Formats: sequence, structure tokens, C-alpha cells
Amino acid sequence: YPSNSFLKHRSIAWYDYLLTGFRKLYPVTIDEDLAKESHYKLNFTISAIDIEINGKKVRVWYDWCDFEKVHLELKKPNDYYFKIMLLNGYQYVDKVFPIGQTVTGVKTYFEKLDNLRRKKDSKNYVRDVFFSGTTTNYAIRTKAVELIKDDKEINSLVGVQDYTGGTKRPPVPDRLKMPYFSYPDYLEECTKSKICLALPGVGGDWTWRHVEILGMGCCLMTVTPLYLLPGNPKGIFIPVARDLKNLTGKIKYFAKHDKEREEIARKGKEYFEKYLKPEAQAKWIIENIKND
Repeated sequence: YPSNSFLKHRSIAWYDYLLTGFRKLYPVTIDEDLAKESHYKLNFTISAIDIEINGKKVRVWYDWCDFEKVHLELKKPNDYYFKIMLLNGYQYVDKVFPIGQTVTGVKTYFEKLDNLRRKKDSKNYVRDVFFSGTTTNYAIRTKAVELIKDDKEINSLVGVQDYTGGTKRPPVPDRLKMPYFSYPDYLEECTKSKICLALPGVGGDWTWRHVEILGMGCCLMTVTPLYLLPGNPKGIFIPVARDLKNLTGKIKYFAKHDKEREEIARKGKEYFEKYLKPEAQAKWIIENIKND
């Protein structure tokens, strides 16, 4: 596994997440030469990993860039390439596979996960739907918040915060704003809500929030992603149209239909356990190499 010397930014959650997974399964050697082959810059964040299977060393490229570009120029014919938010169509390219997202804070999330699941399982809900996020995707996030706030039949806690990184977005109207939650407080609020909304962000459809919600066993609502997900899951979230025309209707329906909603939440947590938690992602890499 590469050393972290190629990293030039504090946001190394993807790197830490998969490394944590491998360490739970196998002894891991940190290698400086692999760091020199790895990349960390905008639209080009890729870790070079070497795995020995049955006495043969296999090169894996772990592309954790949340933009669409796929850097197949790095891949030799026998290399394996795993990318988060891999666009539909790339499943037909030899030895190229989708891989799951990570969470915002690896240590905090997994230290609190069992307790968060217990709170969610108590079903002491205080509202129909919860959403909080920055305007990494200004259009869809502000529109969703506005639609929900305008529907007086929905008991909600929703809002957005101004995005302060990278390209500037328009300021958020005051009536759509909500103060930042600390990360632990955000997770707690998810467990109090019948439905947790997650929406496309800066790079694409599937964000850290999606994974966090699934892992807690909360019921995820989101637009159907344009990307491939490991294992081609079915029924793990409530899908809404990309133009949000059915957003409020679906919130009201599933807020009242407990059995359907809780079954979706259960499937989502099972999917997290099988494909998304750190050791599951490491296993996904190993199994795809062994089965190829």
C-alpha cells in the first residue's frame, strides 16, 4: 500500500477508509515506491496498490476521484482498476470495476456506529425527513430544501449551508439556510428521522452521506445514480426523479408506510455490510481479482 507522502490535502478519507479495510484482513506493507506511482491532484486521485495472490503480484489502481474521468492510460492489460462513481458502460471494460464511497470521518463514524444503530432501531422518530449539506450542488440541493419547506404536510428538518471551497456558488437564501451540525450531531439527527435525504454533490451523485445513512440502518432517499455500484443493489433506497417532481409525494407516502420504509432501511444496512464498510471494500477487490 502506498505511503501517504503523495497526499497534499487534509481530505484523505478515501485513502484511510480502504487502508483500514485491508488492515483488518491482511498484514499491510506501506511502500514509498507505490506512493511515487500514486497521484493526488484535482480530477486525478489514484492510489497504486500491489496485492500478492497465490504467489503472484497484481497491480490495483484505486481511483477515488469523485469526478467522472477514468485514467485508463495508467492501466496495463493485467492491472485492475477500481473507481468510485464509475459511469455505466465501463463494466464492459476488462478488469475495471466500481467500488463504494467512504464516510466523512472514519474513526468517529465506526466508534459511534453501534450506538447509532441502536438509536435508529428504537424508532423514536421526531420527524419525517432530514437533510443538511453544503451547496456543492447548488441547484438540486436548494430546490429540494425549498420544495420540502413549502409543503406544510411534511414534518422536516432540512437546510443548506453556503459552499466555501473551490468555485463560488450563489449565496443561499436565508429561508433555506440551516446552521452547520458537527459531524456527531449530524449522525444523531439522521437516527431521529424516518427518511434521510442525500443528494448529488460536487463531483457526482453518490456522496459520503449516502454511505453513512446506509450504514446506520436509516432509510435513504436519493436520486437514482448515474453510476455503477458494487453488486448492482436493488431496493436499498427510495428513488426520486432527478427533477425532484415526485420528492414531496414520496416523502409523505413513505413517512406513513412504516413497513415498506423499514424494509428499505434493512436492505440498505445489509448492502453496507456486504459491500461498503472498509473490510467489505477490500474483500470486493480481492474477490474480483480471484474470480476474474
